[in-house]
Amino acid sequence: MTKSIVITGANSGIGQAAAELYAEQGEKVTKLSRDVVDLSSVNIETTIPQVIAKIKNVDWLIHVAGFVNPRESFENLDTLQETFNVNLFSAIYLTKAVLPKLNEKGGIIFVSSTAGIIGSGKVPLYATSKGGLNTFAQSLAFHFKFNDTSKSVFVVAPGPTNTKMRDLTS
Repeated sequence: MTKSIVITGANSGIGQAAAELYAEQGEKVTKLSRDVVDLSSVNIETTIPQVIAKIKNVDWLIHVAGFVNPRESFENLDTLQETFNVNLFSAIYLTKAVLPKLNEKGGIIFVSSTAGIIGSGKVPLYATSKGGLNTFAQSLAFHFKFNDTSKSVFVVAPGPTNTKMRDLTS
């Protein structure tokens, strides 16, 4: 049976690779890339539901989109809003928009980072936003468990991965 999969960050890196793999396997893939919805925008609270409204049902939401500013530091918080919008707030708004359309035995996969587990002095905003994503995913998993549902939540927290994002911070 064909699955309906929504993937963020589908224009590069892990998101693009996942979208291509699922499409090759015959799954129905909806790619949410920057040209579809700008997850860094201050308007994500309204734009995300508009995009998701066009989708009939969802088996899996895979939130891969990520943002890191290689120049961020404790002294440079210029990208605070953008970092949290892409890495955390968009995941929350996407989840809210997708939940009514999420099929039983479906779920949500969040791609986080080991920086969200152990922290980072080099990219503290990125690490903090991914730590928030980890906690949100765990809370959502408890929500599903306590509300007797067959939906699932997973967090994947890869370490350094050969992507454009990694190139920015290396």
